[in-house]
Amino acid sequence: MRPNTIDILPDEVSHVARRILKECMGVKPGESVLIVTDTIRKDLGEPIYTTALDMGIDAVYMEMKPRKINSQEPPGLIAEAMYNADVIISMTAVSLTHTQAKINAVKHGARIATMPFGSKSTEFVSKVFTGGGMTVDFEKMDNNIHRLAERLKDTAHAHITTKKGTDVVIDYTGRKFFKDTGIARDPGKFTNLPAGEIYIAPVNANGIVVIDVTLGRLGKLMSPMTLTFKDGLVTSIEGERSEELETILSTHGPGSRNIAELGIGMNPKASVCGLLVEDEKVGGTAHVALGNNHDFGGDITVGLHIDGVMSGPTIVVDGRKLNVREYL
Repeated sequence: MRPNTIDILPDEVSHVARRILKECMGVKPGESVLIVTDTIRKDLGEPIYTTALDMGIDAVYMEMKPRKINSQEPPGLIAEAMYNADVIISMTAVSLTHTQAKINAVKHGARIATMPFGSKSTEFVSKVFTGGGMTVDFEKMDNNIHRLAERLKDTAHAHITTKKGTDVVIDYTGRKFFKDTGIARDPGKFTNLPAGEIYIAPVNANGIVVIDVTLGRLGKLMSPMTLTFKDGLVTSIEGERSEELETILSTHGPGSRNIAELGIGMNPKASVCGLLVEDEKVGGTAHVALGNNHDFGGDITVGLHIDGVMSGPTIVVDGRKLNVREYL
């Protein structure tokens, strides 16, 4: 039986929930707030809801059957509720970030924070929720990410290399960078929590990407996974768990092999823990994603979005080395 989070970390969980509702989302009196969770992550969804009520917020709580993969749509009833809410906090096992329900709600003016915290133990996810990336100074990180966005404005190519073997050129000509700063106080804004990245939907990629930190639902990797890209698509996968990734991709068609995202971790408080939502935010890391990207400037719509994190990247943008540490 899953232990109750309230019995484990009552004050810490409530403190972070208050920061989310006040600092990140800027909930105002009279706004409709929807807490979406599932039967796995209700151990944190319920305390967030309880905290909202304690703050005098007239929140609504909706719990669903866990989705199987990132980008799988929630039930229609929840999608409708999301469309009509002012603020949405999604604490689930897998991500609703790239769902049509989220896209429709944002277009309708909702402010959304998604927190895909996986299916590990309550004790583990509670420690992630109350530590690491969630302890960051959101205002400072917001400023730093905006500075980096200005540096990257109107650039077109990134050449990424790592000591583990990554050597890839990613073309994002004509696309814009999105900023995930943890702050979503204006209508139509979105953040992923823990926050801290700048990301873009590429138009092409050629070369080798060696994922050595975390890879989507596979979690923290014990040995690297090597992906070869040609004309924007993964043409080969090598590594101890390559068959698992091949199986995942094969069930979603050719679009799942698309280079969906290039992201740079920007959270100085985040640390590698095996939970993707935290690991991809670690300051100075880089990540790529496969699959869906139509919700942030891309043109691929597929029911899968899977990220892989690289450590220690050297990033050269339009011929100039990018020192990410200057922006942390």
